[in-house]
Amino acid sequence: MYMNVLPVYGRYRGISRTLIIPKIKSGQDWDDLFNDFEQYVAWRVAGGRVYRWGMFQILCKLCAELNRYSNTRHELILFSDQMNEPVPECDFLGFDVAGDIGESAIQAGNPISEEYAQKLNKYGLFSSYSDAAEFCLSLARFPHIEQVGFMTMGPKFEKKADYENYFLETYQLVLDIWREKLHNIKEPVISMGMSDSYETAIKCGANCVRVGRALFGR
Repeated sequence: MYMNVLPVYGRYRGISRTLIIPKIKSGQDWDDLFNDFEQYVAWRVAGGRVYRWGMFQILCKLCAELNRYSNTRHELILFSDQMNEPVPECDFLGFDVAGDIGESAIQAGNPISEEYAQKLNKYGLFSSYSDAAEFCLSLARFPHIEQVGFMTMGPKFEKKADYENYFLETYQLVLDIWREKLHNIKEPVISMGMSDSYETAIKCGANCVRVGRALFGR
């Protein structure tokens, strides 16, 4: 079971929202709010999101202070990725559909087909588990789209050593993602480097470079 304090704006009430310290009402003393917000940030930076009673009490207090001192409504939500996990008594908002990094496929700005949009409830979520599961399956129905690798543009550096550090870090990140998530790609395309950096990129593991300017000029 996980938990978080999140702002309420618009229809969508799922997990793909971010808490930022809000503007407070004029004339309010916000020391308590700031201290609790600091605890919240430290908890999140340390990877905190699992339900614990002590932290739950702090989040309840933070949520109450946010609603008292700011003009934005906030709520404390509990959520789980396990169907049979017992939950404390609380209002049920619905089923979200999110990826590994917690980004929802049905949040505002992500267009979905009218068929599934009509099934969302007043919170912008699926009320039915079967509807959410069916929507998940629909996301995988693209047999002609195949991920084959990774590309980075990279910043502009003056020194080759800076390019090398950047490309080495990128290469290691690609390997980590590939080994953990994308085992079906036999050998990923790793596209790094352009006309002014392709030699360094190849040295750092790139197997695809982009050198249009070197071949054709500006």
